[in-house]
Amino acid sequence: MRKMHTIIYTTFLFLLSSCSQSNDCKNRFDLIHSNDSIPNFAINYSESTETTLARLNQIADFDPCERCGWVQIKSPFVIEGKNGFLPVTFHFDYMNCPNCPIVCTWERNYFEILVNAKSQILAEQEFVVLDSLHIKIDEYLKNIGTNYYPQNYTDFFYYLKWDRNVDSLFLNEVFTKTYSAHINFIERKKLDEGIDLCSLNNAEIKELKSKYPFRLIIAKPVMFPLPMPQFSY
Repeated sequence: MRKMHTIIYTTFLFLLSSCSQSNDCKNRFDLIHSNDSIPNFAINYSESTETTLARLNQIADFDPCERCGWVQIKSPFVIEGKNGFLPVTFHFDYMNCPNCPIVCTWERNYFEILVNAKSQILAEQEFVVLDSLHIKIDEYLKNIGTNYYPQNYTDFFYYLKWDRNVDSLFLNEVFTKTYSAHINFIERKKLDEGIDLCSLNNAEIKELKSKYPFRLIIAKPVMFPLPMPQFSY
């Protein structure tokens, strides 16, 4: 019985993921798309960290290295088949800014995704193929609030790092699988309540975005060594 339940559940996740590209439900788009008044910044996958941070410094209204903190941007991206903006946060820390203090501790409240130049994915320190990434994310999201996981969805974020020689199309798919898994998790939570996500109004979608925010952070690892070969910086 348990095996049958696992098969049905995995099939359900696969169907949600596979149909996300053709889903015309505007609410799915709105759950991820950022219309905040933050800088519009196109991410160049192949440039060095130093060049990216230098470009960010030019568009920010302050010197990020003086604040030693986060810089929020929105990056053009196709979301659910529509042109939108993906919310992204960059971290200016001691590894990028010499004047910033060394971070001795960093709360482990993120889902880590590493992608190397060979289009290999390491998700939470386990190798996964692209088509199974959404299952790994879903398992993590279901455990939020339990021991060894973030206690709230508002404390949680996705941490993504890639080799600058990565295939850009493959990395786009990783971004897509990540946000799709996030949407699918929220959609299933509402289905469990007997509510169709697509039937919600703007105010209800805004409330969901506050409860289950999609936060994608790009930064160099602070505490955890990079266990994958073939990375360049």
